[in-house]
Amino acid sequence: MIRYWIPADGDSAEHPNVFRLQGTVPASGPRLEDIANSFPVPGEYVFRFKTQIGSKIVWMDVNEAKDSVPLFDGQVWMKVARLRHDPRVERLLKQAANSANSTSNSVAHPVSGAAAGPRMATERGAFPRGDDHRGSARSAAAY
Repeated sequence: MIRYWIPADGDSAEHPNVFRLQGTVPASGPRLEDIANSFPVPGEYVFRFKTQIGSKIVWMDVNEAKDSVPLFDGQVWMKVARLRHDPRVERLLKQAANSANSTSNSVAHPVSGAAAGPRMATERGAFPRGDDHRGSARSAAAY
């Protein structure tokens, strides 16, 4: 199980969301591409992974798709920052906002139906699931 929260959505670390990885996970542990390909929320994201270095708990960015992600207490913990909604979700959000502005008594639900998978962001830009990328590795930094 992968635990994550999206602070911008009002999620909290005390009550994280969870999802399972799709497919076979390498013996070395889940890779960034495994996480991105299984992430259940459509859009473009930056994934930060909780880990411990010495006595400090830090959030680490992993930029290489084939790199294993760090674990914290034997589990994957992610803090996720949305860079951009999936274009289909953006259209629905705009439609909902327009609908709410035109009729004060009705509220449209902005998200429904199937959506594309997530995108990851690197220092060189964003890339969709399955695309190759060559981001530079960042060192762990306290967040």
